[in-house]
Amino acid sequence: MSEPVIEEVRALQKIAGAFSQALPADQSVITLQVVLVVAAKFAWRLIETTRSPNGRRRRHMLSFHSRDAIQRAIGSYLAWQHADKQLFMTHMETSGGFAGVTTDWVPSTLVESFFAALRDSIRRDLCTMSVHSTMSLP
Repeated sequence: MSEPVIEEVRALQKIAGAFSQALPADQSVITLQVVLVVAAKFAWRLIETTRSPNGRRRRHMLSFHSRDAIQRAIGSYLAWQHADKQLFMTHMETSGGFAGVTTDWVPSTLVESFFAALRDSIRRDLCTMSVHSTMSLP
């Protein structure tokens, strides 16, 4: 593999490495890994790994037709991460020192269920990518 291609993979992995999305409901974490499969028709791959606290791991491999497509996908993950953090900064701040109550008076134990639909909507809106295929991995 040529040096410029190796550097491209490294640069993309550095960007993807900035993404680590915590999912408050069960404290799962999503991470991304960039892979280039030499001589494959859709060589650019992004592996999304979700790890839960009970040790369970789910992995999906997304295949892209170009470096630009995978870079846009990583950018959409980062945009989702930023929007999700903003949502929680807005709603998880405690008001007036009331422990366990958010500024909008949602008990902190119910925040995830209360905001789950909104969080899913944010992900659907921001994580739009031109993926050639998606495959579940063991």
